[in-house]
Order: sequence, then structure tokens, then C-alpha cells
Amino acid sequence: MPALKRKRAGRIAGLFAHSTSGAAKEPVSQLALTFSGVLGDGHSGMTRPAGVREPAFKRGHEIANMRQLSLVSVEELADVAALMGVAAIDPGWVAANVAIQGAGPITQFPSGTIIRFQPSQASIYVTGLNTPCTFAAKLIGKAGRYPAADTASFVRHATGRRGLVGIVYAAGVISVGDSVETIFAQPELPGP
Repeated sequence: MPALKRKRAGRIAGLFAHSTSGAAKEPVSQLALTFSGVLGDGHSGMTRPAGVREPAFKRGHEIANMRQLSLVSVEELADVAALMGVAAIDPGWVAANVAIQGAGPITQFPSGTIIRFQPSQASIYVTGLNTPCTFAAKLIGKAGRYPAADTASFVRHATGRRGLVGIVYAAGVISVGDSVETIFAQPELPGP
């Protein structure tokens, strides 16, 4: 088993959920993480239909849900907002479930990173980057923060800053203010 590198950094700055997939998420004080994802959230489930992000499958084909929830960095969203010339981007507007503050640029965390919340030890296994899309930009537009026609601006400025997607690795309840620990797997190098 590879060695693990732990780093205590950050806290949960906001939590968001909505029962309908495709809607902006609303702030909540707690989320129950189950092995299907966020309890009651529209993106939860063990499986989901394939979409544009899965070109190897016909749209609608049932696949494993490796995008049960999404995480963003408060600092990265502030950078995106500044680049776009808007005051702020609320994490719920881009359908994020967890907003983390103080952990640095989380979009740079590699797949396989475990994000653990204390005190519950509920954990998320990072499955990949959350690439910016016009859908999230349209949600921002609906919030009245910039013209919906300017979706290219969000996609351009959020590239490399949009956050992560993952699956629930350890179930539990997380709350705003909980501390965040990141656990990075260190690759084993082959011996001589």
C-alpha cells in the first residue's frame, strides 16, 4: 500500500443541496453523506445516465456515478469572479455541494485524494476535476449576476479553478465549520 501524506487545512465554509438535478443548490447547515451521495440531492445515486462527459457511451446509458457530489474552493471562486468582473459567485449557483475555505487551490488535488471532514470522519474520494461548462454559467446568469449570453467568460475563467467531483468514501454527517483534512496517496516507486 502506498504511503499517505496528510495535510490539515481548511474548513467547510458552506454546504448546498437541491432535490432537482440541474438546479442551483440552496444553502444548508448540514449534509448527510451516504454511499449513494448527498442524501436528498438531485446528483446522488449509485448510477446515473451517461451524458456529454462520457463520449464512450450512448447518452442515457446507465453508468457508475463517479460524480455524486462536487466541491469548490471559496478562494478559487473569488478568483473566477474577479476575472469575470463580478462581485462574487455563490457556490450554490454552480451546483456545488461543499465549499471549502483555506485548503488552497483544491482543483489541483489529484484523483485518488481523500478529503476527510472532522469530527465525523465522513470522507470524499476525489474522482476528477469538475470541468467548467455552459450549464453552470447559465445557472449564474439565472441568478442575475451577469448576462446568460456571456457563458464563454465563465468557462474560460473557471478552467483550472472549477473544483472537484467525487464519491462518498466514508459516510457521515458534515456541518458548516467542520475542519478539512486532505490525504494524498504517495506513489510507490519501483525498486532497483
